[in-house]
Amino acid sequence: MLTLRSIGPDDYSVHEDGHLIGRIRRDDRLWLWTVVVTLPGPPAGDAATQGRVGELQSQARA
Repeated sequence: MLTLRSIGPDDYSVHEDGHLIGRIRRDDRLWLWTVVVTLPGPPAGDAATQGRVGELQSQARA
């Protein structure tokens, strides 16, 4: 569920299930909305290390 929390006049933080995901605020004539998108999986690394993680997980299951 999305919820808004007031952080100032015409300024709100946007939360999904209690986690901060963005902000909505009024700037003169417009409402601006910023959203943070979180993708599942490793938070950092390159393709080689991410591929190696999958390989190691497969070996651990065997």
